[in-house]
Amino acid sequence: MKLFSTFDNKVIQQCQFYTNVLPMNYYYVIRKISFLNNLLITNNHLLQTPHDSFGKVELASLATLFECDGNILTKTYRTLVKKQFELDVNGQNNV
Repeated sequence: MKLFSTFDNKVIQQCQFYTNVLPMNYYYVIRKISFLNNLLITNNHLLQTPHDSFGKVELASLATLFECDGNILTKTYRTLVKKQFELDVNGQNNV
């Protein structure tokens, strides 16, 4: 990668961690949980229907992935994702 002047994935991952830049797959998870949370709190019933149909299942699968309760995930998902990235950098990855 040109930005970090290396092609070693481990070095790039460490540079991202220490410069506080998450990889895209972690940003995707954050955006997905944020979207599902917003569907839950909206007053529009047409938007609440997709959450009732698939949102709860998606949040449950993400909670299982991060090994936590669904309620904890929806409240602290940014912190959980960053901690998971830290575990990945240190070689203790689950995701």
